[in-house]
Amino acid sequence: GFVSAPDVPSACGTKNEAKSWIAVDLGEKRRVTVTHYALRTSYADHQPKNWELQGAATAAGPWTTLSRHDQDTTFTGCGIYEVGAWPVEDAAPYRVFRIYQHGVNSSNNNYLYTGGIEFWGELAYAYLG
Repeated sequence: GFVSAPDVPSACGTKNEAKSWIAVDLGEKRRVTVTHYALRTSYADHQPKNWELQGAATAAGPWTTLSRHDQDTTFTGCGIYEVGAWPVEDAAPYRVFRIYQHGVNSSNNNYLYTGGIEFWGELAYAYLG
C-alpha cells in the first residue's frame, strides 16, 4: 500500500523552497528494484508538475534519476487524493527513494506535497536477522 497513514490519507509537505524533496528510506538491510511507482496528491492545489523519482544506496546519495516528469499533467487539480502511476525502466536496487521537485507546481510555487507513494518491483535484498 501507500506509504502514508493507515486508512486515512495524510499530507507530507515541504517549505516553499526550490529543489524541495521528500524521501522514503527502506532501511539499512533492504533494497528494491522499482518497476513502477505511484503518487497520491494531498491538495487540489499545489499539484506536482515537475519532479524526478530518484534512488540511492544511502540517504546522503549520490542520487540516480529513475523517472523524470516535465510539465506533467497527470494531476488535474480537480480534487484531493488523486493518484498517478508510472513505469520505471532499467532501475538498479536502491534503499532510499525520493521525489525531487525540479520546477514549480500547479500553483506556480515550490511547495511539494504528497498524500502517499507506492512502489512495485522486486525485493533485491532483505536481511531481517
